[in-house]
Amino acid sequence: MADAPATRTHILRPHHVLMAAVLRLTHTPEWTFTDLFLLEMYKLVMQEISEIYQPLPYRDFYRKVQEFDKGGKKVYPRDIEIMASCLDGFINQMTHPDFLHTLFTQLDGLIWERDLHSTAVFERRSYFGMFIRRTRLSMQKLSFSGMVKFIDDFQGWANSSNGSGYAIESNWDIPGMLSYPTPDDDAPHATAEALSEYENAEHVGDITTAIECLRRFFSQRFSEETDSGFNQYTLLRLASTYYINGQMKAAKDTIEEAMKVCRNAGDRYTLISCTALQRRINAFYPDHEPTVLRKGFKQLDVLWDLRRSLESGEPVSKCWKFLWYASAGAKDLSDGGKARDRSSLASANAFMWKLSGVECLGSLWEDMSLLHMDENAEDVRLTNLIWRSTTLVRQGRYEQAWITMMSPSTWRPLSLQQAQQWQWELWCNMLTFAIRTERKGLADYLRKTMPRYPTQQNYQGKLVNVEKGDLGAGECLRLGNNYISSRQYLLALSPVLTAATLTEYACNWHTHRTSLIMIADLGIGLGMAPSGQRLIEEHLPQILRGDDLEQRAYACFTLARCMIANADGDVSKLVEVIPWLERALKDYQAIELIKSTQQVLYILAVLYENLNDEEKRNSTSQKLLEFEALVKRRHTKAVEPKYMDMMELSVEVLAYVAAGGKSVAGEDNSNETSNASTIPEDDLA
Repeated sequence: MADAPATRTHILRPHHVLMAAVLRLTHTPEWTFTDLFLLEMYKLVMQEISEIYQPLPYRDFYRKVQEFDKGGKKVYPRDIEIMASCLDGFINQMTHPDFLHTLFTQLDGLIWERDLHSTAVFERRSYFGMFIRRTRLSMQKLSFSGMVKFIDDFQGWANSSNGSGYAIESNWDIPGMLSYPTPDDDAPHATAEALSEYENAEHVGDITTAIECLRRFFSQRFSEETDSGFNQYTLLRLASTYYINGQMKAAKDTIEEAMKVCRNAGDRYTLISCTALQRRINAFYPDHEPTVLRKGFKQLDVLWDLRRSLESGEPVSKCWKFLWYASAGAKDLSDGGKARDRSSLASANAFMWKLSGVECLGSLWEDMSLLHMDENAEDVRLTNLIWRSTTLVRQGRYEQAWITMMSPSTWRPLSLQQAQQWQWELWCNMLTFAIRTERKGLADYLRKTMPRYPTQQNYQGKLVNVEKGDLGAGECLRLGNNYISSRQYLLALSPVLTAATLTEYACNWHTHRTSLIMIADLGIGLGMAPSGQRLIEEHLPQILRGDDLEQRAYACFTLARCMIANADGDVSKLVEVIPWLERALKDYQAIELIKSTQQVLYILAVLYENLNDEEKRNSTSQKLLEFEALVKRRHTKAVEPKYMDMMELSVEVLAYVAAGGKSVAGEDNSNETSNASTIPEDDLA
């Protein structure tokens, strides 16, 4: 690719000279044309220059000029008559190479050359200015014999409708016949083909090919200098590729070398980008101190600090500060907002508002992020869609979650790495659904077909220890819930209290309320039900106003159990428990959490028995028996074809993405039932 010759796609054609002559005639001092006529001529000339369609023969062009006054256009006949006579005169005079040279000499006066007293009408880089300069350059490269042949072809084209002048090809192998190639024409020039191959290889996960294409692209000739001066860009892009694919050691070595090259070349702006990437790479090495943000860092670098602060459990107020810096483009942290990524900022706002407990504002920002998605922001879009589908699963709206995840608009623009993340999140949501709804066959099938964990740059597998504080709040709550389920209340104390402390420090009030409910649940097992009831009642307004159905149901169920434990056999106090149990039952049924629903129904049946309400006891007992029968059927039932098709389709989607968006149905074209053969269609959801 480094030896690719210069592209020579522009060859002088008869209609090029005619259009140049028209531009010259419209600005001849001897004649003046009306503005409306000039506008119509410019439109016609622009259409011919663009070459979107086949160029008009001279007679057709001449006819179009004469028809300007038709179709309701108020063009003066005098302008049309003058232009028609000028065109006839030009065709009659175009018989000698000297006239062609004189024409382009006169055209030079139409292009502005930074002279304050110039009478030129076209800028050098304007549409007409570029056309005139390119046409003049092509004319100058014609040899004398080439100019003579061009004049003959021009006359043949003007006097008939044949293709004279359009069969000419530049004879570069025999210089001097039709053109005089300059030394620059034969020198290799940089092309974008290698970069395109690099992007395609990176998209499908072929890292070896991507690195080779990147090397070939930057080793091309970009300037007259021996060294292109782009070595730092090569290393920066290469380090970014290593980082995205989780190869941290190679990324660390490459970015350090890139920073040395930047300092030697005096490239401050690329050095800032290298430093920003180095900050992310060093986060995987605990012995490295984080680099302080300096002037020149982009907003996305500030958002990365926001993410790191959230993962380390720092207070939400500090995280909001980072978001404000990124949104406002503070001068001490960024370049004034010139490189702001609106989609990333909107996504970060959505997450922060939801984390702060304002779900309605978070959903609004999430919709804005998806609505105004910028190009090349598929990672942000995928993150938003994963959040949305996970939220839908938690709320029990499973069908909408499947539609969101399986829609072709979700996975079709993804790279292979992003598609792996999409498949993993789909598998996690389906497993959550199977466990909640007691679909044992589906859960076993999913465990057997567990996809490979995506090789992302933010994944670090490590052993955790609660006593050393290695677990985050979410992991502590999951561990504590496992201990409570197995009635090991003393072992559950440490992780649950740790989660409560971490979430209170981080001002993560949603998760903090969950940890408080779990502490109240522990209080029941440890004989401290009154304190547990008081703890839930203090936070009950916020819990009831939230839209997390599972948290609300768990709080109501735990509160009811605390009230039963505090009743001390007083039957009259048990009546106050029933509304809380009914509310918990409604929420558990909405999210199809079968096991918890059975627990609530059992306690309701016992309460009605103690209240001597046989009718409601029998009704509740019948519902409990129906749920037990449902669980037995689901335990013995095979996997539903719908969910098997979803997982099989996810595998074929990965093959589709890895093949670069090509069909992966196989060589047997007769297999019309294959999901892969229908991947490009829009009705997969």
